[in-house]
Amino acid sequence: MDSPYPVPLDEHDLKILTNVDQNLADAVQLKQWWEKTHSDNSYSKQFQLVRTFHRPNYGVGFFDNVTLGGKPTAVMGLVQEMLYDRADSQVDTVIAELQKQFREFVLAYFTHVTDFRLPEGYVDESSPDPGNNPFSWCPEEVANRQGFGYSQLYYKLKGSGKIGKFPEEQRYAIVDLRDLATNYEWIVAKVKIFAFNLTFRPFGPTLPQLTVPLDEETHVILSGDFVSDRTNPGDKSVRGAYGFGYGMLRIDNQSSLLAYGPDHFDVGFQTIDFTMNPAGSTSVKMAFVVNRPKRLLRVPIKPVDWSFAVADVFSFGLASKLFAPVKSLMSQLSPDLGTFDPILTYVSLANAVTAGRAAEQFCISREQLDKEMLLQHFMQHYQMIISSLLTWRFIENWLDKAALPEWVVDGTNE
Repeated sequence: MDSPYPVPLDEHDLKILTNVDQNLADAVQLKQWWEKTHSDNSYSKQFQLVRTFHRPNYGVGFFDNVTLGGKPTAVMGLVQEMLYDRADSQVDTVIAELQKQFREFVLAYFTHVTDFRLPEGYVDESSPDPGNNPFSWCPEEVANRQGFGYSQLYYKLKGSGKIGKFPEEQRYAIVDLRDLATNYEWIVAKVKIFAFNLTFRPFGPTLPQLTVPLDEETHVILSGDFVSDRTNPGDKSVRGAYGFGYGMLRIDNQSSLLAYGPDHFDVGFQTIDFTMNPAGSTSVKMAFVVNRPKRLLRVPIKPVDWSFAVADVFSFGLASKLFAPVKSLMSQLSPDLGTFDPILTYVSLANAVTAGRAAEQFCISREQLDKEMLLQHFMQHYQMIISSLLTWRFIENWLDKAALPEWVVDGTNE
């Protein structure tokens, strides 16, 4: 297959693509380990992650250790299942048609409709611009997005092994996932998780907290190893099984404040698998497994910058302005003292001072932080599935591409 998009790669592109094959191999190996461990229910430590009320939902988390490439790796993950939809009719011909529609929705368009905008107050074009005035009551148009936003960047073709780049106009129109079995070895994409924050409450839930918005985009690797496309697979309880997943691509930016999360996973994968039973009911099962963090933040130790920051607080910003040349010189002469993680440092100190009672009695521990992050992922996945369900029901015929709204086909969701 010849390259469909002759877009040249620059130095930045090549840097992103350096570790794709190795990261994909590690993700596939981790997925194989998880499938066996989950099937045997043999996790080292499993725990209930959520409680649901009057909903057929299920969510558990786990901690474990796995050997990848001869190297032991501590991992954590979550598995969640939920009812997706039910058929309106029990007539077999109707359910057969529904199955075709559902297969098309999951494999061709699901990644186009996982980013949704919440309803917003209407802003008339004649409304005055509030500008930066904090006292203004004038309405302003601010996009409030939820869910996941997928965009495709690079690809590697089957057979020829050629690597290319998708053009800008194809950025959000993720390819039909069935093409990963025939045309592409892999596709590198970005996943934007909207409204995803890491919240740290050092003094308890009712006192001030530190919120770190994880608004960076995660680079992931789509491949046929994660795609399910099985109609009447032989199991009488399953009429069809369709889904996809991806491995995590590590692009560790040393200048980033974050040391864990988007683009900082050493290894990981995500799967989203739908199943339709003979009665036409559909359910979804999602698995998210990544390495456990060794650190969360990477705050540079810069005494000069910290001193001027404190001085600016008491001088209303004048210190840095008046002594700008001195600050610049001192910053250049200041030694590089590395970085530290204030969150995990706090956890370690709290347990050292209390002989471990902080973890035992007040849940101040790395384990609790890991559980909080898994819970955040659970809620994001839950919102994504609920929003996609609204779109699934909105479209009358998913097989008629010409009649589909433009925002479904091109993935812009505007």
